[in-house]
Amino acid sequence: MGSEYFEEKVKIGLEIHQQLNTKKLFCSCSSEMSEKNLIYEIRRRLRPVVSELGEFDRAAIFEFFRNREFIYRGYENECCLVDLDEEPPHEINKEALKIALEMAYNLSLYIPDELHIMRKLVLDGSAITSFQRTMLVGIGPADFEKVKIKSLCLEEDAAKLEKEEENIIYYSLSRLGIPLIEISTEPIIATPDEAKEIAKDIGLFLRSFNVKRGIGSIRQDVNISISEARVEIKGWQDLRSLNKLIENEIERQRNLLEIKEIAKKVEKNIIIKKNENCFIIILPGFKEIASKKICKNKRLKDEILEYGEVYYANVSTNLDDNIEEKIFEKFEIGSNDFALLITGKNFEKAFDEILKRIKFLSLGIPEETRKPNEDATTSYSRPLPGSARMYPETDLLPIIPTKKLRKIKTLNEKKRELEKILSKDLVEQIITTKYLDFIEKISCRNENILKIAAITFTSTLKELKRKGLNVENISENIYERIFDLLKKEKISKKSIPEILERILRGEDFDEIINDYKIIPREDLRKIIKDVIEKSKEKDFGRIVSEVMKIVGKRAEGNVVIEEVKKILGEEK
Repeated sequence: MGSEYFEEKVKIGLEIHQQLNTKKLFCSCSSEMSEKNLIYEIRRRLRPVVSELGEFDRAAIFEFFRNREFIYRGYENECCLVDLDEEPPHEINKEALKIALEMAYNLSLYIPDELHIMRKLVLDGSAITSFQRTMLVGIGPADFEKVKIKSLCLEEDAAKLEKEEENIIYYSLSRLGIPLIEISTEPIIATPDEAKEIAKDIGLFLRSFNVKRGIGSIRQDVNISISEARVEIKGWQDLRSLNKLIENEIERQRNLLEIKEIAKKVEKNIIIKKNENCFIIILPGFKEIASKKICKNKRLKDEILEYGEVYYANVSTNLDDNIEEKIFEKFEIGSNDFALLITGKNFEKAFDEILKRIKFLSLGIPEETRKPNEDATTSYSRPLPGSARMYPETDLLPIIPTKKLRKIKTLNEKKRELEKILSKDLVEQIITTKYLDFIEKISCRNENILKIAAITFTSTLKELKRKGLNVENISENIYERIFDLLKKEKISKKSIPEILERILRGEDFDEIINDYKIIPREDLRKIIKDVIEKSKEKDFGRIVSEVMKIVGKRAEGNVVIEEVKKILGEEK
């Protein structure tokens, strides 16, 4: 999708969430999420509470009326009474707080003189207490790469969704309460590709600190607007296709704006039929518009149906021939009419939600929270939360932040330095690897050794893994000995893959090294002269080729070339 597709009014903002590699935020439970021993299950229903402004949050009210039941599973060493709100929160995790403060400091954000812990109302079941503790640590705007950072918060991660059985939802408490950093950008990003690059840069910054790695440890929320309406997409995990997610959402919003004018006639002509078990909504002449593709494989009718499905109702566009009997009155559905049948659980609430959505078609794009699908499209989740969802945490005192914070060399800075020496592709491979610090250590600022080490810890290790070998069995000491021999010109760089493979297959280190010792230059010269004399060969390339066949990995190619040139020059 080219840049000409996007107009100036497209606004994209990111919220990047990253787990910290520490214990939980307000207790001493483990954050490993191993979930080895289930010790209890708790069944709860959640209710909204009035905020300090005396209001109910609209998203909380929506979740309440979905009439869902939640089952929480607690695992040994990974949950406690704090998670259940049966015990006051402990003192905040000092390690996590320090990491958050240093992140804010290194982003040049303003750190308030007092940090206040707040409760954020969450009724989707992901917080067993119906709230999530959060704290604003850094305030922007602050320039970072190609964007401005708006804020940095330290908060509790949510419980982990295990499965859904209609309106009964199962959550694991192992993830609940793990320290989570939220970095929000200003909504000034203009294109999907730019958003992907910025998310990548922020992710690299976060990895400069003690954070968790792996699937689910970092998630992206995206705020997208092409008009006045803001749409939030929650919880995307695949950075590689983040741009596709945004492209699809922009396409969806653009198509909704195109439908807006056509849909203005809809509200006047809506026909509603009902009895105690179902609702039928008929939109005369709307069938073709309802079938209009709004993004990828999704059509407008698919989106409308989602607003009823969030209440676990049965919503169908396939009305059978006996539909009149269900309503107890005669009516006709024309071939160009669009009709919906709503039955099952909560069908009244589902009807209200669908009817509200149909009427909003004439207004354009509704502000809402959407969930991502595997194909990088989105589905309706709930209304956008408002300001009424936050209130103070009364169990914890304000925190006076430490002034002793350090500036570090972030991975973003290291990346720029490495790109002066190595190819961009190679830098991309090593910059987030766990071996980066070790690569820098063994290279000792030697550019040639740095290149060899970078290739060894990327391509070479990948190849060894493909052979079914466990590269984790190679100790740092072994790597240090190999690269020490390389620096002293005792072995060649070409021999490293074979040396590592033989070590992993259980052979003795010293015996292996003995097979790859570099041939002394004097002995190499004798081999070269012998090749020239026996073959009567004078062609430079052929001589080098014959010598390399003899010496194999016991001589560097550049050294062989250098010595062949010298000897041929001497003979002239």
